[in-house]
Order: sequence, then structure tokens, then C-alpha cells
Amino acid sequence: MSLQVELSRLSRVLFHAGAPAVGISFAALFVLTVGSGPPFDRTARSIVFPVAVAAGTVPLAL
Repeated sequence: MSLQVELSRLSRVLFHAGAPAVGISFAALFVLTVGSGPPFDRTARSIVFPVAVAAGTVPLAL
């Protein structure tokens, strides 16, 4: 029973970390593939995209 509880807890943690990471990754991908170029200026890109990369790697850290 203990193993089932631990796996259930791990599954919840990975889901709560993975779902936002996938959403942020898709949003960053759509922003990067806009035909007219990214809608952010250079300063905002230096903040937004590293945050997106960091959010995408959170599930790997768990």
C-alpha cells in the first residue's frame, strides 16, 4: 500500500509541474514562430525566454 501512495504522490507532483511547463513551452514556441517576428523588444526577450526555458526544465529537476 505504501508504494501505491508514493507513486500516486509522485504522479501528482509531476503533473502539477509538467502541465504548466508544457503550456509555457507551447506559448514560447508560438511566439517564436510568428511570421512578423517576436512581439517583444530585446529587453523583454532577455527575461521572457529564459523564464520559459527554466519552467520547461522544472519537471526534469523533480
